[in-house]
Amino acid sequence: MPYPHFDLARLRAGPPPFVKLAADGILPLDFQGDSDSDDLRHLGEELVKARNQGAATIFLCDSQTITSGVSRHLIDLISRGLVTHIAFDADAARLDWQMAWTGECGTSVDELRECAARTVSSNFGKGEWTGLQLCENAAPHIDDSILAQGYRWGVPVTIHSSSTPLFPIDATNIGIDFLVLANSIENLDQGVVYQFGLPAKPLEVFFVGLDMARSVAAQFDRTIDEFTAATFTDPTVTRSLTKVHTAALGDRGYAVQGSFQDFIPALRHAALAFAGWDV
Repeated sequence: MPYPHFDLARLRAGPPPFVKLAADGILPLDFQGDSDSDDLRHLGEELVKARNQGAATIFLCDSQTITSGVSRHLIDLISRGLVTHIAFDADAARLDWQMAWTGECGTSVDELRECAARTVSSNFGKGEWTGLQLCENAAPHIDDSILAQGYRWGVPVTIHSSSTPLFPIDATNIGIDFLVLANSIENLDQGVVYQFGLPAKPLEVFFVGLDMARSVAAQFDRTIDEFTAATFTDPTVTRSLTKVHTAALGDRGYAVQGSFQDFIPALRHAALAFAGWDV
């Protein structure tokens, strides 16, 4: 006989969500961030070098990527081929979904939970399915949605979460997002992987995927060792968590602290300047 469990059907709608960001708070593309930082300038240039070699450029993101208002900068990097994979945690995905539908993001999860539940019976991962739903249903603020624009440009945006009511456990469903990320990691040599904030689950699956990809590469006398990795965090963060820059060998690992509003705009500005493109 199954153990008794909490009946989610008893939950009722709570108070209106606290708004963390509205559409008019999204930064315009001419915002360049702190482009005087040597680390940010170098790491922006590394995006171009990776792109020119056809290597993977992977961003692991928590919710601050959305609430800092830098979605348009990240979408522009996607459209230029400078970011080839984004791995979201559940909070980042939820906020991006809300922005797409309502023009603001806060704490309500009802719509995304409904969409996530449908991926259980689909052949898509959570990220691809969510982006598809936003595009097919013409979400009003779709141009500012990383999930939707990733789908439009054919750039994987995967969602990695522990088992929650938002994303219930389903081995096939969760496995698809993980396997899509692992596939990107196979092309990481000479590429970059940047961690923004503390996205616990994306970090966890990244390291598992890296071990898997290295194991397969070794069978063909290949290595996945030469890549640039960086961790971008707020100076106030003290929580202990494995950082992705530890995965890089030699002097190719960076730990950068500063404002989340600076990180991606400054990386974009440095990359475009290095490539000789219009900023």
